[in-house]
Amino acid sequence: MTDNIIKNVVIDILGKSYTVKCSESEAELLQQSAKCVDKEMRGLKESGKALNLDRLAIMTALHMAYQLLILQKEKESSMQSIHQRINELQEKLGDALDKNAQTEFLYTE
Repeated sequence: MTDNIIKNVVIDILGKSYTVKCSESEAELLQQSAKCVDKEMRGLKESGKALNLDRLAIMTALHMAYQLLILQKEKESSMQSIHQRINELQEKLGDALDKNAQTEFLYTE
């Protein structure tokens, strides 16, 4: 029942604190997400590519969305490879079972 308990979680990004409401079960993941955003924003800020906070936030969001899309494509590709391999193995297993059934039929006659 901890999913229904809403709590205030304080996160820090670039030295600023933000209070976010979330379920108790989401609090840890929210903290991890905030640390990830903070790290990305600090990296971009240090690179000098983003001068103001708005631009920094937009560039960070774009970069993180890009990374997410890459991971999703890699996952899809991996899943397709896995499904293809499963189908190949199922086909081989089916062939082996058919041969075994034929062999058993020959010996039982």
